[in-house]
Amino acid sequence: MKSFYQILEQLGGSRSKFSLENRIFNIACITLSALALFATIINVILQVNIALTLLTTVSVIIFTLFFYFTRYKNKFNSVYIPFLLLINIFAGILWFLNGGTHGPIAFGYMLLVVIAVIIGKRRDQVFLVSLIIVMLFFLFFIEYNYPLSIIGYEDDKTRFFDYTSTLILFIFLTSIIVRALKKNYDEERKLTSISKKGLKNSLNYANKIQNALINSNELTTFFNDSFIISIPQNIVSGDFYWIKKVGRKKIVVVADSTGQGILGGILSIYGISILNEIISSVSEIEANIILNKFRNTLNETFHNNNLENSYGNLDVAICIFDENNQYLQHSGVGNPLYLIRENDIKRLDVDRLSKSFNGKTTAYSNTEIQLKNNDVIYLSTDGYINQPGGAEKKKFMSKQFKELLLSIHTLPMAEQKELLISKFDEWKTNENEQIDDVLIIGIKI
Repeated sequence: MKSFYQILEQLGGSRSKFSLENRIFNIACITLSALALFATIINVILQVNIALTLLTTVSVIIFTLFFYFTRYKNKFNSVYIPFLLLINIFAGILWFLNGGTHGPIAFGYMLLVVIAVIIGKRRDQVFLVSLIIVMLFFLFFIEYNYPLSIIGYEDDKTRFFDYTSTLILFIFLTSIIVRALKKNYDEERKLTSISKKGLKNSLNYANKIQNALINSNELTTFFNDSFIISIPQNIVSGDFYWIKKVGRKKIVVVADSTGQGILGGILSIYGISILNEIISSVSEIEANIILNKFRNTLNETFHNNNLENSYGNLDVAICIFDENNQYLQHSGVGNPLYLIRENDIKRLDVDRLSKSFNGKTTAYSNTEIQLKNNDVIYLSTDGYINQPGGAEKKKFMSKQFKELLLSIHTLPMAEQKELLISKFDEWKTNENEQIDDVLIIGIKI
């Protein structure tokens, strides 16, 4: 057997067909109609003035008509403002017929404001509430200056029963509206929770795919003294690395694609597939050749699908280590390379021919460095240096990052990794959310 509240909610309409505002409006109309009918009966029993009884009777008919047009004719957007204006006028008439400030109509105006805010569109709310306030000031003014215009009660007993019964009815109606809001909130929260869980599961699965394509063990296989730090902002990272050995050359790529989460993850997976294809097709392993082909393939793919701006400022650093000749070849755009040698740190400037990876530019160039034992190489995206934090909530910045690398570069690489992570966590603290993916690779020669 359905409860009274369930019957009201059914009269309000289904979630799939009616908005929350429409459902509350329907419930308010049918409830006000029932309350007006009850008030008419009370007025007859208490033998109050005939004008008040006629007004409540007319209210029953009007509220029922409003309910019919919104519930069964889908006219909510057309009738809710006339409905509120009409109630405002009815309440004003009732003010004079039912004791003014000594009667219960003030409770009706309080409820009217609540209904106007809940069902009114944002652009209409200020107008509706202002109109109610203006009406109240008008009623106060008339009652104060013309007290005889107010029809009072014949005795205190009649006022008591009318006042208490009306208050109870308005409390009842308010509870119905609040219950409808609470139920809608609980249902929306449940749906949001289900959506978040589904999204998180999808991200976790995407992260597994991404990790399967990016084998972090390859770095320590090719470089005994090395580390990788990857801290996604949202499970799946838009920053990605790619490591490959071709003959005597070891290739390390660090890239920062636009966006985090799903978008960044898709671009990173696509970027890895492009790099695999390039390496299998080129005859000459050069950093700038790989970078140019990588850029051209991306541009061609996104241009053909009218998605030229979908990957924005893609930052890439490509390093090729020649183990026989012990030299490093570097080509990149956006992502820097840091070299520490004999307690001195240098940042290798990347190509500035194009601020955007998908812009028009000439071919990228190479920078070659003869490596020495104990040289330390760091490749990093901008997530670490751009993270706000500290007492003043400023960005970490490149200068402080270089100082940090210089202070730890003599330590074992595993210890450096832990210190960089702990410093990052300490910098952002709980008050500053991580704003970007973080990726750092460290290699000691």
